[in-house]
Amino acid sequence: MFEQAKREILIADHILTTTMRMLNDKNLVFSALNHLEKALRHIMMEKLREAKKPVPREITVLKEMYKEIGEKELFPIIERVYELVNIKRKESMNFLRNGNIIVLTKDYRSYIITQKEVKELIEGVKAFLKV
Repeated sequence: MFEQAKREILIADHILTTTMRMLNDKNLVFSALNHLEKALRHIMMEKLREAKKPVPREITVLKEMYKEIGEKELFPIIERVYELVNIKRKESMNFLRNGNIIVLTKDYRSYIITQKEVKELIEGVKAFLKV
């Protein structure tokens, strides 16, 4: 159960801990976030299948359906990961400063994504999956 999610979370963890340390490339944090997003999607889809509910393709519908049947402790992690992924999707520029990624959006807002925050999100999902 959750084999695909476990694989995705291990990849995200490896990217953030090992590969990032060697290459120090800001895009690796976004890659880790994408793998984390895939892991969360697999978890939500598996839980909906267990509950014998239809599995939607639209992520907002998937999140709402999961919210009804899923674990409450995982939902803040899901919300934050999708918030970070959406920031990346609508960004116009990003750069690395002091180990933090500064993302500037087209609507003149700035967001800071820290490696520590992404690592904490990964650890939260790993604890849920018992990896």
